[in-house]
Amino acid sequence: MNCAERGGRLWSVLLGLSIVILTSRATAQGASVPARVEMVLVGIAQEDSHIGERVRTLFTAATAVELRVQPALSSVEVLEPVRSDTVYVFVTFGERNRALIYVATRDAGEGAARYLLRDVELASGLDEIGAETVAQVAHSSVVALFSRAAQTSEDALAEELAREEQREPAEGADAIRAVPTRAPVAPSVVPRVDDRGEARVLAARFGVELAAHLSGDEGWLVSPGAHAGVIALDRFGLRLQASYVLPSRFEVPPALVRISGFGLEARASAFVFRSRELRARVDAGGGVLWVHWEAEAILSAEGSDWELASEREARGYLLAGIAVELPVGSLLDAALRTELRLLTPKAQYNVVTSGDRETRAEAVIAPGLALELSFPQWRAGD
Repeated sequence: MNCAERGGRLWSVLLGLSIVILTSRATAQGASVPARVEMVLVGIAQEDSHIGERVRTLFTAATAVELRVQPALSSVEVLEPVRSDTVYVFVTFGERNRALIYVATRDAGEGAARYLLRDVELASGLDEIGAETVAQVAHSSVVALFSRAAQTSEDALAEELAREEQREPAEGADAIRAVPTRAPVAPSVVPRVDDRGEARVLAARFGVELAAHLSGDEGWLVSPGAHAGVIALDRFGLRLQASYVLPSRFEVPPALVRISGFGLEARASAFVFRSRELRARVDAGGGVLWVHWEAEAILSAEGSDWELASEREARGYLLAGIAVELPVGSLLDAALRTELRLLTPKAQYNVVTSGDRETRAEAVIAPGLALELSFPQWRAGD
């Protein structure tokens, strides 16, 4: 099989994997998003209407989000959700710097009610980060309850509601009001939160990838690999990667050359666009390829004094690229990356005939495409 055929098949495989991932993501996402969300800000919470607006922006147009306020929490309203096509969210503040989020819904066909309770600690009260934290936890709780990923028993919910009714309204009010409520900020400048409401300042990320680079006369070099790194403030990334160059063959007349190897690289990333559905980043970095090439056979029958050669060499390179990331559920991120490698210095394959050295193959610029699968492991930060 020649290089062109190998390259065509590889691109087909990468495209097929991308379609499968996007399809599964769309299916899973459609099954985990309700048609309607009714959000109720209770008591002190109603003083910051920006919380409701933040929640509204986290859902797609497929979900209708309605907002309302009321002075006190009604246990009956929480325990007996009326509509089966709606997820009800009640946000209230209890003790100092503590928010309680009650989520309830009812299965279709007059089915049983299901509940989820989140207790969120707000380190600095209801400031910008605190409001964003509450909104993110409310959103993730709706998705978790609707998709049956998490649930709180009715007894546990009823116990907390009973404590809520006995709590003095003024308890914790001064602490919440002491933090001035500012104008809302774009969610993209606030650290994400996990389901426990903790700010995700640092995110550890581990993953695998399949990459292919068109390396000059060497043809397509296919490299499966693994990477590990961190993302800071959901905006900047740094990672290390190890890869293996699968063996391939190409012609350096009059020889057939086999090449393989492995590589190490470091890359820094900056996210230039982010939403709940998609993220785009730019990458820059460099690495080293340790390559072993070996002339395996003589293709030409002319002459009898040809000598087969082999060599191990280290090649440095610089890289720049862009990538589009898509979340696949809550445990997996998929990304399609395109990049350009610049070998420093360029690789050359020379043939010596009658004492004269002639360059018959070289590689200097290697455009490439990669499919990444990453598994983020979040750590809470302040």
